[in-house]
Amino acid sequence: MTYTTKILIVDDERRMCDSLKTLLSGQGYEIHTGNSGKEAIDYIAKNRFDLVLLDIVMPEIDGHRVMEYINSEAIETLVILMTGHASIQSAIEALRSGAYDYLRKPFEHEELLKRVQNALDHKRLINDRKRAEEALRESEEKFRVISASAQDAIVMMDNEEKISYWNEAGEKIFGYSSEEAIGKELHILLAPERYHVDYRKGFDRFKVTGEGPCVGKTLEWRAVKKDGTEFPIEISMSSVRIKGAWNAIGIVRDITERKKLEGSLIFTENLLVDKTKNLEAAYEALLRKDEELRNLFRQVEVAKREWERTMDCIEDIVILADKEGKIMRCNKALAQFTARSYQEIVGKDYEQFLVEHGIKANFSSYGRDIELFHERTGRWFLGKSYHFDDIREGVRSGSVIIIHDSTKLRKLKKTINELEGRNTDIDRL
Repeated sequence: MTYTTKILIVDDERRMCDSLKTLLSGQGYEIHTGNSGKEAIDYIAKNRFDLVLLDIVMPEIDGHRVMEYINSEAIETLVILMTGHASIQSAIEALRSGAYDYLRKPFEHEELLKRVQNALDHKRLINDRKRAEEALRESEEKFRVISASAQDAIVMMDNEEKISYWNEAGEKIFGYSSEEAIGKELHILLAPERYHVDYRKGFDRFKVTGEGPCVGKTLEWRAVKKDGTEFPIEISMSSVRIKGAWNAIGIVRDITERKKLEGSLIFTENLLVDKTKNLEAAYEALLRKDEELRNLFRQVEVAKREWERTMDCIEDIVILADKEGKIMRCNKALAQFTARSYQEIVGKDYEQFLVEHGIKANFSSYGRDIELFHERTGRWFLGKSYHFDDIREGVRSGSVIIIHDSTKLRKLKKTINELEGRNTDIDRL
């Protein structure tokens, strides 16, 4: 529906009101008129006007008092003051009182139309800027919630090798708060000293081209925590150009537990081979299973997209739902799991949609892990829900649902338990 601009004309001279109403109505505006300051205040209190053409000199309540009312109530309208008793001082006082413009009677119709158009153009610019600022704040809030709920660290480095973004997972993994990390040289803060020279050489190339041996890949590195502990990480790197300069974005995962499990698996396999050749077939089967798991990890990591699609870089299923529980956005993981296209998913009730695909749980508990079993595939999941508030209304406006596939970890633990059990049986023999 097309919006019609609303203008209020206030002048104690009725002929002036009628003349201006005829002129401005012909321009497509919705015109209302009043012949006193009291009428002006009553109109403004009950209606929203884009512009008020206000005579200054009126009996009882003059234009200045109407301006005082508009300012005291913080009413969002522009005012053009009109008067036949004009002076430079009165014009200055009018503008200081908050009026957008000032017209001296008598004036030409063309001048009035130009002033009105300028005022409305100015108001549209103000409204467009406010909408853009609100959209930006809401977008930043949604990203903050998603970033805060991610299990992987999301780190951004500027063109001077300084950390410019650091999420909550980064604080948990490395031990540095956001205040401690932002502004620090990334490689000096987080990398072992033996790698510093190589990192600097690679970064010199990255600053110019946005390219490097790590960009667009998923690699295993060593990193250092705040307490000096060195530990293994897995990192997916991408580059993005901001204001003409290359910035780096990394999604970092602590793989300490995975490395321990892998090490335990290899140790147990070797122990079984040393004790009996009769278990060679089982040993080979375990090696093949281990290789399949490694290939699966590689396939999942290769599937991560670059930073422009941040959510698609996360292996977990991520759902952004509105306050009614309708899916507004989701990442590729959900589409892959359900074999449904993005267009088919958006708009669905997320709880009902998950039930249709074998995942049934109550996600109303904020931030609490929910263990789920998917009967169709035999897979295990950990589900979590987070809520965020509408920054304009201060009420809950949506939720982020994270569903993490824990099947591989359970299988690795089960395999190790089975192997340790077999080892015990062999010792008994």
